[in-house]
Amino acid sequence: MQCPLRKFSIFLTFDDIMNLQALLSSIISNIHLRAFEFSAGSWLLDEIQWPIECQLKHLTIFHHCSWDTIKLVLSHLSHLRTLVMKDVQLYNLHTNSDMTQFSYLSSLSLNSSELKFDNVEVLLSFFPRLEHLQLINHEDFSDPLLFDGFRLENLIETKLPLLKKFDFWFSNYAQHDSDEITVETVIGTFQTLFWLEDKHWIVKCDAEYKENLELFYLYSIPICRDNFDYSSQQTKGTTYFTFSSLAVSHPTNNSSTRLSIELLRQVT
Repeated sequence: MQCPLRKFSIFLTFDDIMNLQALLSSIISNIHLRAFEFSAGSWLLDEIQWPIECQLKHLTIFHHCSWDTIKLVLSHLSHLRTLVMKDVQLYNLHTNSDMTQFSYLSSLSLNSSELKFDNVEVLLSFFPRLEHLQLINHEDFSDPLLFDGFRLENLIETKLPLLKKFDFWFSNYAQHDSDEITVETVIGTFQTLFWLEDKHWIVKCDAEYKENLELFYLYSIPICRDNFDYSSQQTKGTTYFTFSSLAVSHPTNNSSTRLSIELLRQVT
């Protein structure tokens, strides 16, 4: 008895396998395939012969690639519902005369070390009907504009009117003696009716001191990262929540699979 292929993952550290394009094209053409995870040279995505009626619903890409390549792939996937881009550094992302929108996509996840507000704004122009958005900057140099709840609120209201779930994790350094950014000023921008009453989205902000620098973490609850570190130095910082009375019972985290805890002193 043959089992239909529902999900296929390919992770390559080299791309010189003979006839690899033909093999991938054949696999993608499988009428039962619904999920595809890809980590290899972006040129392979350009070379795949996509079937006319590709049935893929979930696509995950782990690789640096151009926005033109992403658009080319999406143009063949009219049944796609979920797009996940991990460790992807999108380049050549801009608005131009070709503003093709991929309205069939309902969920977008972007995990990057170079997440910029302007790039996110352009990217969302192509996905107007998202119901779920996840943004993770896994380096401690997030764009400061992403810490502005007013700006994010305006972005969502103008670009994503159907959005129901927004997961994010941002972190950035600030000078220890600087008054430009504090936990209180950051969380204050998420205290509007939009966040508290309309969406019921809980936001948390932490400050951790490292020598003469202060590191800020801004993230949604539940925590969306699948791994993170917790240092005892965070006890020297400040933590603020923002939540509505209807959301107090939400768990802090339901998705993390690895937790690193550093304890340098006894906690009482």
